[in-house]
Amino acid sequence: MEDEYYNLAMIVLGIAILGVTWLPNLLKEQPLSYPIIYVVAGFLLYKVPVVKMPDPLPYLNSFVSIHLTEFCVIVSLAGVGLKVDSPLKWKNWKHLFQLLVVAMLLSIAMFSGLSFWYGGFSLAAAVLLGAVLAPTDPVLAADVQVGPPGEGDKKRDKFLLTAEAGFNDGLAFPFVYMAIALSIASYNYSDVLLDWLWQDLIYKIVMAVAAGVLLGFGFREIFWRFQKLKLTNVSDGFVSLALTLLVYGITEMLGGYGFLAVFIGALIFSKEGKHHTFKKELHNFTDQLERLLIVVILLLFGAILSAGLFDFLTVRGVIIGLVFVFVIRPVSGWLSLFGTTLTKRERMLVSFFGIRGIGSLYYLAYGISHGDFAEVVAMEIWAVAAFTILVSIIIHGILAYPATKWAQGGRVEIKTEADVR
Repeated sequence: MEDEYYNLAMIVLGIAILGVTWLPNLLKEQPLSYPIIYVVAGFLLYKVPVVKMPDPLPYLNSFVSIHLTEFCVIVSLAGVGLKVDSPLKWKNWKHLFQLLVVAMLLSIAMFSGLSFWYGGFSLAAAVLLGAVLAPTDPVLAADVQVGPPGEGDKKRDKFLLTAEAGFNDGLAFPFVYMAIALSIASYNYSDVLLDWLWQDLIYKIVMAVAAGVLLGFGFREIFWRFQKLKLTNVSDGFVSLALTLLVYGITEMLGGYGFLAVFIGALIFSKEGKHHTFKKELHNFTDQLERLLIVVILLLFGAILSAGLFDFLTVRGVIIGLVFVFVIRPVSGWLSLFGTTLTKRERMLVSFFGIRGIGSLYYLAYGISHGDFAEVVAMEIWAVAAFTILVSIIIHGILAYPATKWAQGGRVEIKTEADVR
């Protein structure tokens, strides 16, 4: 039975990997994106009684859920950092910090409040839901981001969504830790919040920023010196993977947020302006590795949905998920961009396309496994978050290209990520 399952897994994975190379072009005239296809495929795979599959529910496979999604996110963050060409000047980045601080805090506060007062979740569970769904996903948001390094994509809305996805995947972590602390603590929350403020918010973010800057600069100098001495084959994209893992591992050992450090490190590393071709090679490798991981995770996500996760989804859970995608994120994003020079259409695009995805799955798996949540409560949290992610994958996947064209004042055509890339 194990050999039968293994062989079937190899066949499915092979077909899925071939599909990710073909589907973007095959679907270029259709209102459909390949993540939707893979979620549906994963769902159907577990419904076909060919062979008995292992239970994919994340509550029973927390180790796999955490580390598979973790690896996908750090690879994606490195790719995002490499492709942001905008110079590190305040005038280019000031709008981003409005989006990061205002939109993210408003999203967490509003969704946590809605989950607590209307959804009936405990305070810890409500904060966890707000934290895991607040960040824009760097993996599935590729269709509304800037292109590879050196392509000169200067659109402000795409830059904001790209940089937001890079930064806020690390900045969501303090609130995940807050939820974990609240789930473990008694009703005396003052000491817990004080420790959280110093350790999880201030120290870990400062350490992540410092590590990202220093390691990014250091590895950049070492890399280009090796390149001049012809000791490094830049076409071997393993260089980018090695640097990503080093930055992540070192930062985590120092007690900082590895996600934030990886993005900042890649951003600093990419600021050697003369080597666009080399940086594109590094980015292409991370992009290909990211697609491979996306295939596996989306298939598993579809399998999770087919295994009965939505049995734990209530009507109130459906409502708060829809409210988050269609109201909370757009409103908080719109409010955060007051006073910017973006056009109304650009503000609407940035506000609406806070895509949920792989990063949310990681934070959720991490928060559930490290917090003290009853099994039923954990599955209810998973159900609401998975429903929200599914809605985001469908709606944002269909609208990504038409919306970016509309935001630039162009003619709206239904195409997919193949045309955006």
